[in-house]
Amino acid sequence: MNQTTISNEVSTTGVGLHTGVEVHLTLKPAPENTGYIFVRTDLDNFEIPASAEYISHCSYATTLMRRGVVLSTCEHILSALRGSSVDNCFIELDNIEIPIMDGSSEDFLELIKKAGVAEQNASRRHFGF
Repeated sequence: MNQTTISNEVSTTGVGLHTGVEVHLTLKPAPENTGYIFVRTDLDNFEIPASAEYISHCSYATTLMRRGVVLSTCEHILSALRGSSVDNCFIELDNIEIPIMDGSSEDFLELIKKAGVAEQNASRRHFGF
């Protein structure tokens, strides 16, 4: 099985659940072996990989932090990407928090469906047991 990314760039706007601030979010195709990278466009495109090493806390929302830069409420978009079998994606946003949308992953699943999923050349990585 090969890795995948989204076929086309797609965008949406919503409100952060905890901040109440409008957030513009764009999903962009990413190269093989990239994983999921959050890009804070409001902070000179500062990147925060979706990795366990950057988990700050998980009370009421999954929060990532890298070098003092925070990203909150990322669990719904990550579940939608994983559930859609997307391995590599840049997730750009212009604020501290992913928009809550309807409170589930459904709106993000629709966004990914609209973008399409493209197979890449590299083999998908699997955890060995």
